[in-house]
Amino acid sequence: MHFYIFTGGERNPLYDILFSDLKSLYNVTLISSLPAIPKNKEKLWKLHHSKSMNQIFELPFRAAWNRYSMMEDIISNVDENCCFVFSNVAMEYYEPSLLRIYQKKYGVKMVLYLLDTFDSYYSSGARLACNRVSFDAIYTYHRPDAIRYGFRFFDTYYSRLSVTKQEVSSDVFFWGSEKGRGQQIRKIYTFLKDNGFCPRFGVCYANVSEYKGLDIECNQELTYQSIVNAINSTQCIVDLTGESSKGISLRVFEAVVYGKKILTDNSEVQSMRGIDPKNVKYFSDWETFSKDFTKEWLNKKSGQKAIYQDEYSPIHFVKQMEKDLRL
Repeated sequence: MHFYIFTGGERNPLYDILFSDLKSLYNVTLISSLPAIPKNKEKLWKLHHSKSMNQIFELPFRAAWNRYSMMEDIISNVDENCCFVFSNVAMEYYEPSLLRIYQKKYGVKMVLYLLDTFDSYYSSGARLACNRVSFDAIYTYHRPDAIRYGFRFFDTYYSRLSVTKQEVSSDVFFWGSEKGRGQQIRKIYTFLKDNGFCPRFGVCYANVSEYKGLDIECNQELTYQSIVNAINSTQCIVDLTGESSKGISLRVFEAVVYGKKILTDNSEVQSMRGIDPKNVKYFSDWETFSKDFTKEWLNKKSGQKAIYQDEYSPIHFVKQMEKDLRL
């Protein structure tokens, strides 16, 4: 059985990075490119796939876009059974009617994996597909969604990036979209500066005027490799739940994989496998944070340092699919 994993990486390159470990498997092909819609039809395609409109009702004649799919090329060039695996981002670009055709005509197994919550803006195509396609399995990173909708839970989707050893250049690192967290971000940053810490904070989609007087990098673009390099040269990562954030965030996986301490307001992090509880500083309110976050905790060694053994590699995800689908 060969797995063709449609990552949606052309739309969001981070998805390709997260699943890059799978390049080492002989029976996996990662497909980041999306259907090639002709330039003169792009506006019509965008209108036909409008998230706001399709959340109300499915627009008719979407099957007309099937001709631009690359699936026929895949099928014609393989001599073994296939499993097509779609991220929720990639699912926006493939029509449910086409998936049904390949299930029936070629016996292709279909899998959906969700790296956003099911009710997320970024899962609109996945929600539509779930109403039209009998997926052989649906996986989600979000445990409450697994319980609520009967999906299969998985949390192994992080591929470790190579980093060189660097000198520590910051005590505490935060990088992320504002997402309604602006006041909290500024308050934490100010506390850290006032108490002698060396923080490096970056905020995307920020109103710059609200950060006046603070040495916070606003609306700066960093590659993911640059973010990982910054994480590698800090002692502690800040993980804050935002307006749309649910479940375990990418910052938490980075703390586990690169061996960093983590400051978080997400209570789930403390019980996450692979994390040393002594490396987690959880706070539910400002009083708890300002009292417990100290240089003594930041600099204290937590005993024997756990060595990451690729527990969260997506290779485990492929093995789990083979088991669940009995391939």
